Amino acid sequence: MQVGVNDRFVDKTVNCGNIASSIAPFAVNSKIINIEDDLSSATLKVKNINTNVIFETKICVKNGSYLPDGDMSIDGVNNTYSPLELNFFNPVGAKTGKLLPTGNVVDNIDGIDVSCTDVAVPMIIIDSTKFDKTGKEPKDLLYEDKELLRKIEKIRKKASYLMGLGDCSNKVIPKVCLISKPASKANSICSRYFTPFDCHSTHSVSGTMCLASSLFIEGSIACQVINNRIENDTGIINIEHPSRIIPISYQVDNNQDVRKINIIKMGFFRTARELVRGIFFYKL
Repeated sequence: MQVGVNDRFVDKTVNCGNIASSIAPFAVNSKIINIEDDLSSATLKVKNINTNVIFETKICVKNGSYLPDGDMSIDGVNNTYSPLELNFFNPVGAKTGKLLPTGNVVDNIDGIDVSCTDVAVPMIIIDSTKFDKTGKEPKDLLYEDKELLRKIEKIRKKASYLMGLGDCSNKVIPKVCLISKPASKANSICSRYFTPFDCHSTHSVSGTMCLASSLFIEGSIACQVINNRIENDTGIINIEHPSRIIPISYQVDNNQDVRKINIIKMGFFRTARELVRGIFFYKL
């Protein structure tokens, strides 16, 4: 579930990869799952019932508890922690059941070409130059541009109906990202990801999967922006974000027919540590 900070709503329709990374450590430390004392690592399989996406988490353990200490560093997070490996299986069509929910690689909404894609999370992908943005702006600068946010939300609401998701006024899906040419490596793209009401300070894991997947789709906005289509069945894609880069590994059954592309697995390394304990009550 994703809880509104400034508004009174709880969205139970979404998948969040960054939050998902904390599930295995919590389950182990809370003894929902018992781990033998002599193990140094454990792999847990989790099903997100919001989206029916299944993922595995491999974590470091010691004496039957999650071990957060380690040398793993990821961009956008202070300090180092133990590596936490996430692998998502068959994430295509998490909410709509389709890679391309509208049936099109590109749709035109309010005079702007967009790609509507559903991998782990339904998302609207837009070339940042269509809003006279470089796509390299810091998040605060984008958040302060209320006219930009208004235009994005108008497109998001119209796209939501086209994607079969209905009225998204009180929902956090579909998400939106503004993309641009990468500053660094091959197999990369630059993104500013919207949550959707604010620009993310880094990038969501689910949004990373969706954007990376669009690079396999001939003619998509993402492929147009980097002037390339990724054709390898395995490899690494780098998503540049305001705090640097999030790499994603992939295994796909690549196909020239975009409707037959099969995303077998996508993987990440994350970190997690316990910050606070508490109790909340929510009627399911």
